[in-house]
Amino acid sequence: GGTRTFAGWDLAYVSSVATWSNDSSVTDSAASGTALSSGYKTNNGVVGLDPDGVSHQNIRELAASMGAKTGVLTTDDITGATPSAFTAHVADRGMSEEILEQQAALDIDYIKGMSSGPHPMTNNDLLDNVKEALGILSEGDRFFIMIEEAYTDKESHNNDMSFMLNAMDRFDRSIRYALAFTMFDRETVLLITADHETGGIEENEDGTFSFTTNGHTGAQVYLFAVGAGTEIFDGKMIDNTAIPKFMASTYGVENFGEYGE
Repeated sequence: GGTRTFAGWDLAYVSSVATWSNDSSVTDSAASGTALSSGYKTNNGVVGLDPDGVSHQNIRELAASMGAKTGVLTTDDITGATPSAFTAHVADRGMSEEILEQQAALDIDYIKGMSSGPHPMTNNDLLDNVKEALGILSEGDRFFIMIEEAYTDKESHNNDMSFMLNAMDRFDRSIRYALAFTMFDRETVLLITADHETGGIEENEDGTFSFTTNGHTGAQVYLFAVGAGTEIFDGKMIDNTAIPKFMASTYGVENFGEYGE
């Protein structure tokens, strides 16, 4: 299970998560986003489709079909690979126009991309949007939201430790708020994870950290989980497709994803 502390909070349940894609031991964000949203492995570069080009329902679509309010919030462009995996189905992550067209036709209650150039945000900008999004979505009986801090990845690609840590601080502030929200609302489940590792970050003998690559790696990532039913993750080593399967189970759907149909 590893460390149980995130954003200064001691979290109950921790898992290690495998992130490989269908055609590579090192995933990209399109394939890992699709696995996290739909429960299907796919090839790098593909959004919302399996390796045969077949579209499958993602967890946001499932939630909306069950009457839940849904949202997607990212510090990336809204057509970035991860938000697109929860809002579109296209053969290539670079198909921005097609992605925007599909997003415009969505039954979605909150959708926002925040990117506006290199290092564009202050440390409270994501937090302010998280507060706004949760305020809107929690007005309904049920809700689902995917929130992404994209610059932990972008700055790791740049091997810029200072800006990467700034992004982590921005993410931490939002997680603290989301955790407090979850503690007060016993029916909310909070899952905190990454779609992949970037930069091959290693700890040095003096306790500092350094990058070993400017790309993604196949390293496992953590899943931190809070809320009813999340004890099933405790201390486990899981595949990333198990995460949307669990989320679907909270809506009463037990056959979600690649091995559930």
